[in-house]
Amino acid sequence: MLLARLRGMAGGERVTVLPVGAAEVDLPERLAAVVGMHMVGHLAPDTRRALWRGIAARLAPGAPVVLNVQPPETATAVPAWPPFGVRQGELTYQGTGSAEPTGSESVRWRMQYATLRDGVVVEEAVAEYEWWVLSAAGLAAELGGAGLRTEIDGDLVVARN
Repeated sequence: MLLARLRGMAGGERVTVLPVGAAEVDLPERLAAVVGMHMVGHLAPDTRRALWRGIAARLAPGAPVVLNVQPPETATAVPAWPPFGVRQGELTYQGTGSAEPTGSESVRWRMQYATLRDGVVVEEAVAEYEWWVLSAAGLAAELGGAGLRTEIDGDLVVARN
């Protein structure tokens, strides 16, 4: 989806999408901006802090780092929510999720997806993954520890050097 959107945008051909996680990226010498949406919880605390230090060392003066956090902010259970879905052509695609604490700083998300035709399930899939919980204030503190100034706006954290 990202590649399809980039293809239709002016300048999109200059964007490179790497097949690795944020912590595995070989950062360039200079960064004009960093954007990370809905991904911070995939990184363990020590991994995040190392990434923030690497970013801070390469960030151009005044350049922004824009990140967000997602609930939950603490390691608490998240009950399954009612399935959400969308109809496309003859099929309906549904999803739901829940989480259980796995430690003092993490939860394990279980996402369930179903494809239905006329109300009958034709395919199901389940994805489970570890999520490191973090509040916007906690993220701002980590970025501050890397030498960046931060501003918080709800779940959004913007940092600059």
